Amino acid sequence: MSAKAVDDQLIDELVGRAQAEGLQPAGEGGLLQQLTKTVLESVLEGEITDH
Repeated sequence: MSAKAVDDQLIDELVGRAQAEGLQPAGEGGLLQQLTKTVLESVLEGEITDH
C-alpha cells in the first residue's frame, strides 16, 4: 500500500478554514493561488538546498 502525497483530510481542513474566513477557492489571492505559491517556493528552496 503506497502513501498518498496529499492527505484528503488535510485538504478538507484547509478548504473548510478558507471558507470560514471568506477566502475564495480560486482567483487572485484565493486558496489555490496561495497553495500553489507555497508549494512552489518549498520545492525551489529544496532544490537550492540540494545544490
